[in-house]
Amino acid sequence: YERIGRLRNKLYDLLSEIENVELYSIRERSESSALILFRLKNMSQKELSEFLISKKIYNRPVEHYYPPKYLEEEKIYGVRLSISYWNTDEDVEKIAAAVKEAAEK
Repeated sequence: YERIGRLRNKLYDLLSEIENVELYSIRERSESSALILFRLKNMSQKELSEFLISKKIYNRPVEHYYPPKYLEEEKIYGVRLSISYWNTDEDVEKIAAAVKEAAEK
């Protein structure tokens, strides 16, 4: 889990530096999984998902419901990415670069 956690946090940090990215996942490693849920303020989840797939970055567009005590919004829309044992630092950098490209459209 240490390697997956490091890659996940690296991706989280890279995404957090991109304008128009809104992260729904939390950064604290003790309370997180290998999943990252985020959205772009300037693009729908479907458009972002399709853009990432065109770059061979497989993801899942999702709608999540949360009780109001956790988030101000009850329903959030975003794209979910999962980091696995087989991912590399280069994969994480490729994902961040593709998200940045989409955010600048």
